[in-house]
Parts: sequence; structure tokens; C-alpha cells
Amino acid sequence: MAVVLALTTAALYGTSDFFGGNATRHRKVAEVMLWVHGIGLIGVTAVAPLLADRLIVADLGWGVLAGLVGLMGLLMLYWALANGPMGVVAPLAGLMTAVVPVVWGLRPPADPISSVVATGMGLGLVAVVATSWPTGKRDAALPITPLLIAVAIAAGSCFGALLLIYDATQADGAPWPIVASRLATTSLLLAYALTRRAQYRANTALSPTPALGSMAIAGVGDVFANVTLLAASTTAIGATELSIVAVVAAFYPAATVVWARVLLGERLGWVRTAGLVCAFGAIALMTLG
Repeated sequence: MAVVLALTTAALYGTSDFFGGNATRHRKVAEVMLWVHGIGLIGVTAVAPLLADRLIVADLGWGVLAGLVGLMGLLMLYWALANGPMGVVAPLAGLMTAVVPVVWGLRPPADPISSVVATGMGLGLVAVVATSWPTGKRDAALPITPLLIAVAIAAGSCFGALLLIYDATQADGAPWPIVASRLATTSLLLAYALTRRAQYRANTALSPTPALGSMAIAGVGDVFANVTLLAASTTAIGATELSIVAVVAAFYPAATVVWARVLLGERLGWVRTAGLVCAFGAIALMTLG
């Protein structure tokens, strides 16, 4: 069940990234993030009383922490993508998203991992990098610096840490931690938008058009990806299954490139195609093992 939830998480995250990225073609990144998080907050708050058995105060704190860590990761990722080649930043950040929980799961006393599962996890890490690989040529004008590498690693580490934070919560309190997470991030983004509103003139951050449809899909996809990730982390039994969840959830670039292929006609390229094949193979090995 945890693997199915993780796969759902990857599909939702990838969908959110595609439509959120499409919205940034029409709006500033900060504006898109505000609307994505705000729409997500409304959606998850509406369903939380129906899904949760009880409200656990301590879990709200974990949720706020997850929101801040995730927002920090996004900001660092956007900085790295703006200042360095995507062919380096995206695969490195995607790899760290999976590596951090896996390394955490290997700490003593670690659960035994079968050779089949270990092979699947290794193949999965290859798939994460391959599906994140851009199809165009690298921009030689953007330098690869130690700072860029460090920021990309830190961004991916933040995303990987989300799974560990969610693992500290209790299953019967979900999805209230996500409500707390989105409340914290939406408040910060709204405060930022209000301080910068004069700079936007007629096209203010608080005006939903254009790109409202894309932002709505991204907001719903992102927040419910967090809900399924939270459910996967609390459902996973032991560190080994949690590591498997981390690797499968990190397949989210695959969903993004599929959407780009279907709606925009973008070429997958042989690297991404190989990555998709590796992803399916990894899921099969980790599930059967």
C-alpha cells in the first residue's frame, strides 16, 4: 500500500510541477507559488475534517516545519535553476530527494534489504536522474560553481527531508499536518506579495488571471501529493519500506515529462525514455522483492 501511495505522490507532484511551470510563463514565480499554496490550503482544509480521526497538536508543529523546509527547498531550487544549467541542477536535486531518506534508513540498526530490493532502489536512483535530464543542449554561459552544486544538493535534501518529517507524525491525525504546512507557507507568501504589490501594478499577485486553471491544477496536485506522501510515510513499515517510498516518490519528473509530451509535444529523448523504463523496472523489483 505504501508503494502505491508513493507512486500516486509522484504522479501528483509531477502533474503539479508541469502545470505550475506552465503558469510561470504568464505570471511571476512568487505569484504562482502564492496561488498554488493558497488553493491547496483551501482544498486540504475542506477535506481534513472528513479524513482525520483526531487533531494532534504536536503533528501541527511537524506540519509547519515541513512547510518551511519545503518552501526553502523550492526557493533554493529556483535560484539554482536561474543561475546554473538545468542539466546539472535538476538531476542533482532529484537524486538528493531520494538519497536523503535512503541514507537515513540505512543508519544502524538498519533493516535487512534483499538483493532484489537493493537492485530496484539502485535502478530507481538512476531513473530519478534520467527522467530529470533536459533534452536540449547545456547552456555554456551558465557556470557550474561549488555554490551552485551546494545549493542544488541542499534543495534536494530539503525535499527528501519532508518524508522524514512526515514519518514523525501519526496516521490518525492526517491530513491536519498538511493544513498547518500550507497555512504557514501561504501566510509567508501572502505577506511577501503584499509588500511587493505596488511593483505588480495592474497585474497584481492577488489577481488570479491569467493562468488560473494551471495554478488551480498545480495547487490541488501539490497539496494532495503531500497528503499521499504523508499517508505513505505513516503506512510504511520499517526503514526499508520508507526508503522504497522515498525512491518511488522521487519519480515525479517522469509525470512532468509525460505531460510535456502529451500537451506540448516535447520530445522525450533517449535519456528520458530510458529513465521511464528504469522507473517501471525499479517499481517491479522493489514491489516483488
